[in-house]
Amino acid sequence: MAAAAGKKSIVFVHPDLGIGGAERLVIDAAVGLQSSGHKVAILTSYRDKNHCFDEARDGRCNLARIEERQTIASGNIG
Repeated sequence: MAAAAGKKSIVFVHPDLGIGGAERLVIDAAVGLQSSGHKVAILTSYRDKNHCFDEARDGRCNLARIEERQTIASGNIG
């Protein structure tokens, strides 16, 4: 499915959405791009709901958990 004119479909891949600097950057970038109208997903292999940023817990970010060695087909995102 094509994105609306000027809008993009963006996927971030990050191995662990815990609490750290890299995780904060990914979450902030995803939220910022979503607020600009882009379709954003974050793929991660691990997220502990008791040890992550609020946006990764409360639904502000579109998260998908992937298993190691799982194949990602373009139609399965978002």
